[in-house]
Amino acid sequence: MAYLSVGDIEKKLFERFLPTDALESDRFGLQVGDRKAIVTKIAISLDQSISMIDAAAALGCNLLVSHHPVFWVPPDSFLAADSVAASNGARVYRAIQNGVALLSMHTNLDCSPFAARMLLDPVGLEYTGPLRAHGTTIIRGVF
Repeated sequence: MAYLSVGDIEKKLFERFLPTDALESDRFGLQVGDRKAIVTKIAISLDQSISMIDAAAALGCNLLVSHHPVFWVPPDSFLAADSVAASNGARVYRAIQNGVALLSMHTNLDCSPFAARMLLDPVGLEYTGPLRAHGTTIIRGVF
């Protein structure tokens, strides 16, 4: 049986969803954890909320892969949470506390030609390239 590390998973995802496709200011990839840690189970979610981190840990997952990063702007603190609506720093704290690495594929996935084709091919539309407007807005595909 082949064992994959957190870094192996990140590398494989980056092969499909290139870092060069991401917006310059984006946060993506591994934000919390150890690239050398062997992955036991992976949970996948849209966001890296405290409840998702807890659910991943309860299922025995030590890696949570999400679309949205745990934070865009680094938090001022990494204190324990008093509520599920706590700061992004509390999410980082909870992930470390539960031994769950946090990895995201954000605008590198949004801007990925592979992802666009995956969404457009089943409905018979052709991907012709990304359209970036106003420096941050991304519109996919031309029909």
